[in-house]
Amino acid sequence: MTLSNATIRPLATFTPVPPVIQGVFSQIEPDLKIFLAANALTALPGELFKLEYLNVLSLRANLFRELPPAIGNLHNLKELNISQNRLRYLPFEILDLFSANSRLENLQLHPNPFYEAKFPTADEEMEEVHYKIGLGSQTRTRPRRGAICCVLPDLGRRSWHPRWKLTCKARTEIRYFDTNGRLVKGPEFPDLSARGSSSVHKSLPVADANSTYSPPPSRGNHLSRAPSLLEVSLNACSKNPQLANLPSLLPEDSPVNLPGLLVKAAANKEAGGSKCTICKRNFIVPRIEWIEWWEIAKILDHKTIAGMASAASPLRQKENERDVLESMVPLIRRGCSWLCAPGKEEAGNQEETLDVMDVDE
Repeated sequence: MTLSNATIRPLATFTPVPPVIQGVFSQIEPDLKIFLAANALTALPGELFKLEYLNVLSLRANLFRELPPAIGNLHNLKELNISQNRLRYLPFEILDLFSANSRLENLQLHPNPFYEAKFPTADEEMEEVHYKIGLGSQTRTRPRRGAICCVLPDLGRRSWHPRWKLTCKARTEIRYFDTNGRLVKGPEFPDLSARGSSSVHKSLPVADANSTYSPPPSRGNHLSRAPSLLEVSLNACSKNPQLANLPSLLPEDSPVNLPGLLVKAAANKEAGGSKCTICKRNFIVPRIEWIEWWEIAKILDHKTIAGMASAASPLRQKENERDVLESMVPLIRRGCSWLCAPGKEEAGNQEETLDVMDVDE
């Protein structure tokens, strides 16, 4: 089941009736709340993410496998509930909800079948792994050198809201795709919808923080950021008002993959579009993608901390491995070209731009 943009669009003109106090109209801001829980929804319309005064959004207990990147546009959102869905990861753009000017106060993510980070498990490496993902003593006052972190060249100057603490923990290897969207290099992501899938198949190996990333051999002598002719054509088709009907209008001798790409273009347009997380250029068919695991934690005030006596408190001094792994939220990053991939040259700057869990020497 889906919602159309035409259904959501009228909510953009939502205006509250101002109260009259002593014969004078009082000015109040709109307070829009949308509850879509338990509606078997599989997709969301792009108009939903244009609602400037949307404060509460509940998508609990639906059938979403992926959320649109446009969800990061909801800067006035105070509450977001996306629990009890089929989400394997969240869009990287959701980090925009934690920016310095955001208003987000409450966030419900679990349960969802999120991909988990699979760290090395050899006995000789386990102690170091525990340090890297935050296990062990929490008394260290400065970051441990060499802790796992991500190479994020476009986040160096981003500032987070003081209500939230965000820490990048790990990432997968880069996945490279051809112009048709077929994987040509990189790890396979398990299909959690397949029959017989279990929690074992939820784990993805993390990349070595010191490894370099090289794209597959290209047809020419050098790589280019210029979009492919297919990408240009799909963008042109996206501007056609008959986009949804184009697959049925194709001649019989059309490439077999073209109908599916047009369907993808239509879905991308309906959901609000996609932008490269590196260069911010619009795209329909991603050429690269990878998953980063971020710890997203709310910084509690003293009154709240004093009232938390449960052993399940997230602020307890000791954590087990399962607690740490479940605290890391997988975010998917996609790019428009093979050149929009993180490189080793940025790795030396991460100690200054990213927060790292404190651990012992």
